[in-house]
Amino acid sequence: MTIEEFTPKHKFLICIDSDGCAVDSMTIKHKKAFGRALIETWHLEDYNDKVMAEWERINLYSMTRGINRFLGLNMALNYINQNIKPIDGLADLTKFVETAKSYSNNALEEYIKSNPSKLLEECLSWSNLTNKYIKELPESSINLFKNVKDQIKRMTDNSDIAVVSSANYDAVYNEWKRLGLMDYVSVFCTQNEGTKEKCLERLSKRYPQGNVIMVGDGPGDLDAAKSNRIYFYPILAGSEDKSWKKINSYLDLFYTSQLDYCQEKIIDSFKDNLR
Repeated sequence: MTIEEFTPKHKFLICIDSDGCAVDSMTIKHKKAFGRALIETWHLEDYNDKVMAEWERINLYSMTRGINRFLGLNMALNYINQNIKPIDGLADLTKFVETAKSYSNNALEEYIKSNPSKLLEECLSWSNLTNKYIKELPESSINLFKNVKDQIKRMTDNSDIAVVSSANYDAVYNEWKRLGLMDYVSVFCTQNEGTKEKCLERLSKRYPQGNVIMVGDGPGDLDAAKSNRIYFYPILAGSEDKSWKKINSYLDLFYTSQLDYCQEKIIDSFKDNLR
């Protein structure tokens, strides 16, 4: 269901990121799909270890964890251009990520029509190849973090559930369907609907102020929540199972309008975990 088709059933909304937050898929996707496609597209085999280390730092182990693929690609190619080998036309990608209203394959395809660029064509090929490799990952290698299903099921007693992800719709939808979560989801908001910030803006307008919370594992989730003045609960990288186990006590505060008292402390623990 899209945002336009979505009608709230509860007075509370819980927005949940997918990769690396509810679904333990982030690390394997970056190692076996995103990073692999990066090496192949720009013929970086001789620099594999160095390139992969930087790609994983950007996307998994720093304050840019969870960044949109094209923003992360721009950072990685700038690093490669400065430290490994020249990347021709890099300014074209930088201009795209600085001016685009959304970051998806469709948005890039439309942009290329009026801004032809060999590099942007390569970026699109890289993104398509990444999607191909993601589809080829064994289903058994991607599962929910512990406690996720039980907690989401419990959430539906009082809240609508929105999946808010910067990944592509098909990948997110198919994973949540395979993992048995579809009965609990009210609406999917992925890169095709716009940035996380825009998705939260559109969703939060349908609920009273203070009745929306974002559950996420990356700084982009926190930034999107802050920009829309909604609450944030972090799933800590490396402590995902524990974070999901503890979420109930924070949701109790959320439902009773008491989360303000510990919100900054929660955010500080999240930032400290990624430093």
